[in-house]
Amino acid sequence: MSTPIDTPMVIASALFLSSVTRPNQRFPVPLEDLVIRYTATEVLSPVEPSDELIQWEATLELQMYDERDDIVEPVVVATAIFYSYDLVDSSSGPHDVLDSLTADTATFLTLFDPEGNLLEEIDPHGGRTRLIIADRVTVDPDMRGHRYGPFLAAHALRRIAS
Repeated sequence: MSTPIDTPMVIASALFLSSVTRPNQRFPVPLEDLVIRYTATEVLSPVEPSDELIQWEATLELQMYDERDDIVEPVVVATAIFYSYDLVDSSSGPHDVLDSLTADTATFLTLFDPEGNLLEEIDPHGGRTRLIIADRVTVDPDMRGHRYGPFLAAHALRRIAS
């Protein structure tokens, strides 16, 4: 097996990422009024507490201003949940960790062989060190239809993968 490289396995299409982050993206609000806030939480596995599984929450917020141009409470436009899993330093393997979270994350077990290695067609060179799973993206019903969800997902994936 080759030496691990510090490149995460991101379950997303490059075409998707480039199509939702075009520089000429048009929103009904100025881009500078949007802020992405990140929270990272280490998820302790019931199997082995030292497993490196981090839940990321990315929140797209619209900054609101009062009549004096002071920032008031921001409006949450969209939220996204991702999981980052360390493929190298996990002692119990992906089967136990992913199965212990939710039924949704357990569906990603098909990416691994019975020994807990990524399938060869997913990682042909065997050098990936992290797996990033996009769990969900939720957009406020009043803000739907403006591509905020894909915008947030693409930016969050890039940030988490860096």
